[in-house]
Amino acid sequence: MALTEWALAALVIAAASFVMGLAGFGVGLVGLAFLPYLMPPATAIVLLTIYALAFAAGLFMQLRDDFRPAQIRDLLVGTGLGIPLGVWGLASLPARSPTA
Repeated sequence: MALTEWALAALVIAAASFVMGLAGFGVGLVGLAFLPYLMPPATAIVLLTIYALAFAAGLFMQLRDDFRPAQIRDLLVGTGLGIPLGVWGLASLPARSPTA
């Protein structure tokens, strides 16, 4: 990658970080919208996964006093039930366009 591409990638990651700082999510949405223009998609995904983990850990460290594990239980139960159901639906249901 040329120096210009590195600078543009850093700018994209900075914008994604700004969105995550404001909204609490979105580093992948913003980053993966633009990084594949600058690098292979597989590289962009790995880069953003590592970066998002580090950024989320940094946010968690600032907010750890407000973390209540008991309030996370329902979220984890819903995630545990919803992911397998969603994967099953994507794998087994027919793909149709909404106008069909």
